[in-house]
Amino acid sequence: MHDLVFPKDNEKELIERSCALGFTSVVLAYDSVDLLKKAQETIKDPVKWALYITTEKKSDIMKKIGEAQHLHALTLIPARDNIFNRFIIEKTSASMLYN
Repeated sequence: MHDLVFPKDNEKELIERSCALGFTSVVLAYDSVDLLKKAQETIKDPVKWALYITTEKKSDIMKKIGEAQHLHALTLIPARDNIFNRFIIEKTSASMLYN
């Protein structure tokens, strides 16, 4: 089972807690590509990565999805109205649309 966490400079603590709780993997989710890159450079534990994208601008979403994929990270996008959700599902390769 995966534990999806949103760290605030407490990655090591979250990883240790997730392992203690019996999760088989930890997904560290960041809200910026720069934070994601920095974490990937410093954290050597076996974790998975995610970028959560909060912008509504379609061109920015597409750019961030591409950057995240280049970093081998999942992409998480919050659901909004039906037209936006349909765009995300049909036109992007986002990993998850959540509500």
